[in-house]
Amino acid sequence: MKLRSIIAGASIIASGCSPITNSYSLDIVDFDAEHTAAIVDAANKWVAAVNDPSQLTINVYTGSCDPSYKGDGCIFPLTDITAYMKSKEIFDAMGQCDNDWGPERTSWIYIDLSEIKDIDVFSHVVEHELGHMFDLKHTGVGTVMYPYSNVSSPQTDAAQDVTCADVQQYVDLRGATNHCSLE
Repeated sequence: MKLRSIIAGASIIASGCSPITNSYSLDIVDFDAEHTAAIVDAANKWVAAVNDPSQLTINVYTGSCDPSYKGDGCIFPLTDITAYMKSKEIFDAMGQCDNDWGPERTSWIYIDLSEIKDIDVFSHVVEHELGHMFDLKHTGVGTVMYPYSNVSSPQTDAAQDVTCADVQQYVDLRGATNHCSLE
């Protein structure tokens, strides 16, 4: 079921958590209504920050991501992401954007609801992991792509929401102009 089409673009250039493109599909699986709304809101924040319909389109759906899934991203909850990450030798305890390096290059986004009790922290983690889906890397203090988080309260070193500095990384990868006017 399609929830919402969110508009704000790109072109294929490099590798990351998902191919660089101007249109992304994101499937939301097994989240309750509050968390689903927060995921849609996080996608909307990226679109608003990019502020250019030719630069980003995100189509958000609810459904399932089975092994034949061909979308750009699938986001779903894990109840023990720490054990999962340790099994992959990754130690981020709240969220992870994992690549499927097959021809479809799907981004699998895992969010640990057992670690995240605050909806604002959840929203921040989703915005951060969506950044990885867009091929963004970790950046410095004051950006949503800052890699360190505090699960017990909203971020202190990382920006709570997407910043123009995050958008700069996004548009730089695509050779586009930054139209961000958030700050």
